[in-house]
Amino acid sequence: MTPGNDRQRGKSTRSSVVMCWDYRVMRRMPQLYRNGELVVVIDCPDLARSARFWSGVLGFTAGRVTGGPYRSLVPESGEGIEVLLQQVREGKCRKNRLHLDLRTADLETEVRRFLGLGAT
Repeated sequence: MTPGNDRQRGKSTRSSVVMCWDYRVMRRMPQLYRNGELVVVIDCPDLARSARFWSGVLGFTAGRVTGGPYRSLVPESGEGIEVLLQQVREGKCRKNRLHLDLRTADLETEVRRFLGLGAT
């Protein structure tokens, strides 16, 4: 089996990474870096709410619900960086350690759209 086929099946040729994206439903072309795949992970207390919000903001597709502490979001084209939501029990008590810069020509319109999706 070739490395490209392994990636399409959700297997990593370099490590035993478990993916929660169903590769049989959609061809996935992850964003690679020198030694593997680049994934952005966001901690959140509520997977369903966060998946609805971030899918709406980014225009990504949410992977199937697995019942575990993760939910995968990928670009609709299947190509690019995966955003992995990770459910955590502890609440936010300090500044976020991660933020996404979403550059747009019309900031006011995007802010209104995000607020409509539940941003605070």
